[in-house]
Amino acid sequence: MANERSLIDFIPLSAGAGVPPWLSEKLRNPGVPKTFMEGIFEAADSARVMSPDHPNLVLIGYSPGYRGVFCVDLGTSALMLIQERGETTLVNSSLDHFCRCIQAVEALWEPELWIEPEDNHRAEDRMLLAIKAIDRAAICDVEGLWESFCADIGQGDYNLT
Repeated sequence: MANERSLIDFIPLSAGAGVPPWLSEKLRNPGVPKTFMEGIFEAADSARVMSPDHPNLVLIGYSPGYRGVFCVDLGTSALMLIQERGETTLVNSSLDHFCRCIQAVEALWEPELWIEPEDNHRAEDRMLLAIKAIDRAAICDVEGLWESFCADIGQGDYNLT
C-alpha cells in the first residue's frame, strides 16, 4: 500500500489463538501500519487476545507516546487505545477506518510547507476534515488520538523548521 513518497508501510499481521477469522483476514489484507509517526503506533509482532479477563479485545499494536496498546473490540469492531492508566478511548470505528485515516494523513503530510502558524492551523483543519469524512466518530473526543494529533500539528509540533 505504500506510494512513492510513502511515510507508512502496511504489513500483514499474523493472528494468534482466539482471533476470529474475519479479523485475521483484515490483519493480513490490507494489514496494519508498521509504524505511524514516531511513538504513536507500532505494530505488534502478532495479534493476540489481550488477556483471559478481556477475551473481546485483540491487541494489534503499541503506543509508546500514549503509553498504551491498540486493541480491536470484537463486539463492536472498533479500534481502541487503552492507556496504562486504564483510560480507554475510541480511535476509529473499525480497523479499516484506521488504515484509511492514516492514508489520508499521509496524502496531506507536507510539513515542509508548514512555516507560519496559520499554515499549521490550515494543515490541522485539512487533516480533521479528511478524518471526519472517513470516520466521524474518530474526532468526537478532544482527548482522542486524532483530535490530539491534529492539535499538535496546529501547534507546530511537526514543523521541520
